[in-house]
Amino acid sequence: VSSGDMIGASTFTSFIQQDNPTIDALVEAGLDLGAVGNHEFDAGFADLVDRVVPRYGQGDEAAGAPYALGANVYLAGTDEPALQEYVVEEVDGVRVAFIGTVTADTATLVSPAGITEIEFGDQLEAANRVAAEITSADAADVIVLLTHDGAPTEDCATIAQGDSDYAALITGASAEIDAIVSGHTHQPYVCEVPVNGVAGTERPVIQANQYGTMLGKLDISVDSTTGELVSIGGSLVPLVGEDDAPLFPADAEVEAIVADAVEVADELGSVEIGSITADILRGGTPPGDDLGVES
Repeated sequence: VSSGDMIGASTFTSFIQQDNPTIDALVEAGLDLGAVGNHEFDAGFADLVDRVVPRYGQGDEAAGAPYALGANVYLAGTDEPALQEYVVEEVDGVRVAFIGTVTADTATLVSPAGITEIEFGDQLEAANRVAAEITSADAADVIVLLTHDGAPTEDCATIAQGDSDYAALITGASAEIDAIVSGHTHQPYVCEVPVNGVAGTERPVIQANQYGTMLGKLDISVDSTTGELVSIGGSLVPLVGEDDAPLFPADAEVEAIVADAVEVADELGSVEIGSITADILRGGTPPGDDLGVES
């Protein structure tokens, strides 16, 4: 599963083909579902629902809808969900519901022209509302929140402090939510955060760093007779070692997708689109040292 930003703001190798190689690699790697991140909206809402989601769902009768979960994304001016809010996956007979939310700051992080049809609401309200619906319908044994939001630090002692939307989310999420998997802030952390209103109870809140260098893992134990959650814990699995050397062998099918993308990028990247007669530098003294000046 994913907590968003699987496409967008990508390297030339991927973005020169509208991130299709990345989507294909994720599908081949076995990604089942995910929340949207702000970068899923870089090319606009229409591109997300009309191109990206169907490509994720190639060969899937559901047309890939679970790849774009966003419980706090609404059609503009309404409280009608613009995206699928959650999905229930059955794993070894256990029903695991995944709710997706994305930072409301997305409205300020992407081009306004691409999101005129939608609005981003409060994550906490959306997460708790959907969790209550799932519980009321007895639709799942375990509920996991995938949020494209996170703490600016990996320090578990301070992760829930402050007045940020994320702190409000992980401290205010209802007891019906058993774990929170986050993204957005590029941090590695595995924390246990007290559950609101349930004394002595904590739940895992995790984030798996950045750029595919780690996987976040949840170990879930459920009583097969009663369907009751016995335990749930989080951890991080490093995928690279020193100097970013991979710790696991490459998957042949994914490796082939990457190789093809590199070949196309080499060709398209060699096309001359313009020229300059001198260096183009930012301002400052010496020239180029002021990052506050546009180049």
